[in-house]
Amino acid sequence: MKVQEEKQPIMKDVAKLAHVSTATVSNVLTGKRVVSDKSRKCVLDAMEQLGFVPNQAARSLRNKRTYTIGVVVPDITNSFYGNIINTVASYANKRGYHLVLGNYNNDSSQEQAELTAIMNAGVEGIVYLSPRLDEEMLPQTPMMPMVLVDRTRFVTDKNIGFIYANNYLGGSLAAERLLKRDFQRYICVAGIGKKGRNAIQRVDGFRDSLLRNGVPESQITVANCELTFEFQSVYKLTEKLIASGTLTPNTGVFVCSDLGAWGAIEAIKQAGLRIPEDVGIIGYDNISWAEWFNPKLTTIENNQEKLGKQAAKMLIEAIETRQQLCGKYVLLDVCLIERESV
Repeated sequence: MKVQEEKQPIMKDVAKLAHVSTATVSNVLTGKRVVSDKSRKCVLDAMEQLGFVPNQAARSLRNKRTYTIGVVVPDITNSFYGNIINTVASYANKRGYHLVLGNYNNDSSQEQAELTAIMNAGVEGIVYLSPRLDEEMLPQTPMMPMVLVDRTRFVTDKNIGFIYANNYLGGSLAAERLLKRDFQRYICVAGIGKKGRNAIQRVDGFRDSLLRNGVPESQITVANCELTFEFQSVYKLTEKLIASGTLTPNTGVFVCSDLGAWGAIEAIKQAGLRIPEDVGIIGYDNISWAEWFNPKLTTIENNQEKLGKQAAKMLIEAIETRQQLCGKYVLLDVCLIERESV
């Protein structure tokens, strides 16, 4: 008995389900003509429901387009960025786009060169994760939209958009949770570099919340980790805090990344201190590994799936409508994920 192959949906199927003409579906795919927001949504919903994937090769020949988007990332091995990239790729692939990836391995001297290389690779737009370049250093062309992810917005009339979370709220939530333990000291371990806008807001939210609740400034320490803000650098910084007597029993610690919090946890345990009995610790990001740390990490969720989906959506809409982003932004909420480290 011959097995009948499953029929792949075609443009006519999308048009029928969306209750529009095939010309409207074509215009949504090519961006040649303006389509109303209502019709565009109907077409995109129908495409997703049917699992319709446009023929990229044919589209490229007809429209002289590449249907590729660039993603620039500081460190592809960091699961926070990996999760965002996976979500961007999933959303983009459903819309008939593919990714070109640029990774500069946390080497700031190579960041601008990597960004320029991606811009010259024939992409139609760029998702730029946690950029560290100053605003005026961002190379930009009016015809190529760029969405900055996990970077606090700035005022601009360029074709730049922003997707980021409420960092100040995240710091406040961490402080409020540690305050429930009534610690004698509070430490914020941050990665405040020249471009550390997110970190500064997290620190401000943490400190302001403690001060509002009557904690004196003398009991609050902000420790800046100037190196790469990951396991090894925070491990070494935590060792110094313990050796100097800054981090002692009955201390609450907020580390502004989960990988950094992991380093702090291991240094604290190595010093013979117990978590959470002696030291409470909260991370930031809620990466997938956080629930496997020992103890399982209480953290602030910086939702990578939402960041990635919103970035891909904003970028592809800008590409297809040819509308300038001009500082458009999406601000996402954060929340506390309660586990075992406080």
